[in-house]
Amino acid sequence: MERKLILIACVIGLVFLFTNNMVFAKTFKLGTVFPEDQPDSKGAVLFKKLVEEATGGEIEIKVFPNSQLGGPKEMFSQMQLGALEMGYYG
Repeated sequence: MERKLILIACVIGLVFLFTNNMVFAKTFKLGTVFPEDQPDSKGAVLFKKLVEEATGGEIEIKVFPNSQLGGPKEMFSQMQLGALEMGYYG
């Protein structure tokens, strides 16, 4: 799980590196298929906390656990359309 969090953090870091500060959103949605009490969802909440602390609250992550935004296919489609920034569905 720790490796997954590191990978997610690296991907987010690359997005910020290649994105103009004027155009990227300040609030990002992160959808997961895992229930809130599962380690994967707890990791997503930890990721949210770390990002918000590292950016001084300039970037907010909203976590949607337990397939609130749909299953993997639906979340992938939402990411393609730009309606969802991150999906974690293992």
